[in-house]
Amino acid sequence: MLKITHSSTRRPPPEGYHEVFRRAKRIYDLYAGAAETSERIREVDANVNHTDTPLMLNEVRHWMQRWLKDDSAALPAGDSKRTTPMEAPKDLACLNGLRTHAVNFCIHDRFVRVASTAKPDSVASWQKRRAELLAQLAERVFRWFPKEPIPYATRTLDNRGAYVPNFAHFAERVFETEEGVPVRALVFKPKAPVSAPPLLIVVKGANDCVYFPDTDELLPLLSSNCVIVLYPRFTERTLGPSEFRDIERTAAMTGRTVAALQVWDVMRTVRWALDEERPAPASVSVYGRGETGIVTLYAAFLRKSSTTSFLGTLRLPIGSGQHCSQYSGSRIFRKSRAPWRRASSRCWVTSRSPSASPAKSTGCSEWNRPCDEPQALPTRFWRAWPQGAKRPATYLDYHVPMLTEADYAEQRRQMGRTIHENDGVWWETTAPFYTKPAFEFRIVLPRQAKPRRSKSFLGYSHQVPDRRYANRILEYMILEGEDLRQFSMTRLRSEKRNQIRKGLKLCEVRLIPNLESCLDDVRQVNISQAKRLMEDDTFGLPFTYYIAHEDQWRSEMLKRFAMRGNQWWGAVHQGVLVAYMVTYQVEDVRFIQVMKTHTDHLKLCATDAIYFTVIEQASRDADCQRIINGGPAREGLNRFKEQFLFKRSEVFYFTSGAALHSAAKRILLCKELVRAQCQRFYGRV
Repeated sequence: MLKITHSSTRRPPPEGYHEVFRRAKRIYDLYAGAAETSERIREVDANVNHTDTPLMLNEVRHWMQRWLKDDSAALPAGDSKRTTPMEAPKDLACLNGLRTHAVNFCIHDRFVRVASTAKPDSVASWQKRRAELLAQLAERVFRWFPKEPIPYATRTLDNRGAYVPNFAHFAERVFETEEGVPVRALVFKPKAPVSAPPLLIVVKGANDCVYFPDTDELLPLLSSNCVIVLYPRFTERTLGPSEFRDIERTAAMTGRTVAALQVWDVMRTVRWALDEERPAPASVSVYGRGETGIVTLYAAFLRKSSTTSFLGTLRLPIGSGQHCSQYSGSRIFRKSRAPWRRASSRCWVTSRSPSASPAKSTGCSEWNRPCDEPQALPTRFWRAWPQGAKRPATYLDYHVPMLTEADYAEQRRQMGRTIHENDGVWWETTAPFYTKPAFEFRIVLPRQAKPRRSKSFLGYSHQVPDRRYANRILEYMILEGEDLRQFSMTRLRSEKRNQIRKGLKLCEVRLIPNLESCLDDVRQVNISQAKRLMEDDTFGLPFTYYIAHEDQWRSEMLKRFAMRGNQWWGAVHQGVLVAYMVTYQVEDVRFIQVMKTHTDHLKLCATDAIYFTVIEQASRDADCQRIINGGPAREGLNRFKEQFLFKRSEVFYFTSGAALHSAAKRILLCKELVRAQCQRFYGRV
């Protein structure tokens, strides 16, 4: 291999051209032997743009002479000066025409075998073909289906159904299709007694999810049918292309696809309905539209029951895939073999708009509603990996970090805080001779634990369980209990839901893997927000700080990013970071530490998108019991937090020397007000 390097090219490789050659040469040297260097690779370097110089043409001719003619002698003088007559094209031709056995236009068929399109000539031949297809599907596509019994772990959610109880008995259930994988289902039963009512399972797709109640099309059926509306995995919010790509590729490593997972959810729902709801139906039908119709088609076909049928329409690729036609389920199953053949080979990998399924209250929470964040996926995928076998590492293979109290105290120590441990509690000196627990939400009974006397000569404070032990009360914006466990889009106001949908549509919310790559965007966000908040005296640092002390700020941000336990979430619009949030978790308490948004991009609703994504992810984490979002601030910010179900909550404190502490706080408050006024004045100057 001869490597021609144009050193002045505008877009060189990130590590440089010579590094590329060095790595390639190591491979050639490996085959040449331990004591030799390969002559089969060489680099020619010239400080020119992408063009063929005489030097390079001469080197190419010499290289071809060396390896095509096995002649290492120098080129004749005429070759170097381009005086050798050029060969005619016909003399250089190897073939007079394309051979009949050439594979240029059919090589793809050698990798994906094309099924025969011959029509079955009898019922027996069709039954044989049907049995072959089912066997191949069970062996090659759906072999991962669980074989062992799985508990349903059914839960009933608090949803009264709006106007639906006027037409049918209504309940919203959550049950598990796999261990730790809950899905949501809406159950409608006739109000009047009906003997053996037919069971209809309506499977929702990513494009079918309208916020409840969206039952208008079902109303004529509710009086005589038992109807279950199922939301399989990845159907309640559309993921972005990059998110879905990561999910689908990771699934492929364990022999699964997103659509195959949904097929199992539908099959499991049929069994759950018969076992748990017990409608004793005369027949079972599954219904889906579009790509979801393909999922329900497979579920009905794979379920070994004569009472299960498929309803609805599909859009399947025919021929080259550039035209689409609609086929009813009966035609696909009974009359036409070609569409079924194509469906069986292609439809289970064509889902492009997955979302997720309902939240669960405890335990493992992969595959949950409404957005499966990448860090929640690997556990579920890798359960199918053989024990003891080394599995490949992927981008998705990381976990939400959680700090213990000791870890957090050590981190505070590394940040320069004065930390000591006494009576089983880590204490932090927050003012001269005044201490409190390093983890502020550590609850301690009065006198049960104290800091060292030498560190707390002026007093100490800590949280206590309830009002009985408290002599001081503070307020925080807290999300906990059922509000956290059952957090979902449906529990928010319609205006806020629209803002979240807008934000998720216009921005891609994701964890920031490398802060240095977007540090300039973060700085612009900070400057923009400082200018905005300076106008109403609610700012911290003035915007001039980020300009005058840019290097110091960059160093501090990179150190904070490298700290264990922090999660940095970003909203990206057209390749630019427009908002970011920093969170961390200590024990079972998660803190929203920073939330900043660029003023010029407020209309994108990026803040709403990040808030929803982060809180929804926390609601699916069994280790997270509370989210602390600072204390009450200005009224507009408080209303914003309350729209995401945060509530003003009293937190009880015990403070030794409460009167002295109160006086010191008033002095510090006056000092902070003076500092803010000075910063505002100098910032504007």
